[in-house]
Amino acid sequence: MIHLPFPPTTNSLTGVHNGRKIKSKRYRAWEEEAGWALGKTLRGYVASKSPYHLEITLVRPDKRPRDVNNYDKAISDLLVTHGITPDDSQMQSLTVRWSDAQDGPTVKVRAG
Repeated sequence: MIHLPFPPTTNSLTGVHNGRKIKSKRYRAWEEEAGWALGKTLRGYVASKSPYHLEITLVRPDKRPRDVNNYDKAISDLLVTHGITPDDSQMQSLTVRWSDAQDGPTVKVRAG
């Protein structure tokens, strides 16, 4: 189980600068923070290159209504970037759900 900070919504991952699509400041900051969290959690972890199933459990950061399917992209891309999972094309299934836990806002990820 991997614990990550709550990600930015898919709608805020990129912006346009000089006509080019770039990662937003918020997304880059989250990638850095989440990358540190991965490093602490997965020291010595050897990733499989096999097809995998990804389960994401989100803990709401507040009581505002949010779409559960707006957060998986940042998480999935982070796992690929850090070699935790192979390319997204190897993902066999994706489950994203809300948790009523009070330890948030966090993300719990299980890949395998």
